[in-house]
Amino acid sequence: MHCSQMTSCVEATYFLKNCPSTKMDGDGDGIPCESQWCSSGSDDSENNHRSRRRRF
Repeated sequence: MHCSQMTSCVEATYFLKNCPSTKMDGDGDGIPCESQWCSSGSDDSENNHRSRRRRF
């Protein structure tokens, strides 16, 4: 699985924890898809995604 196949941080985190061979944590810090879905330092990445989507 790749970040481009995910639709949220919650989904990416689930796949990272439950599916072997994902390609979603390039720096190995346990946070998947940081540039797409799970921005570092954000406690609520899913809600941030929804807010971003509404602006477009």
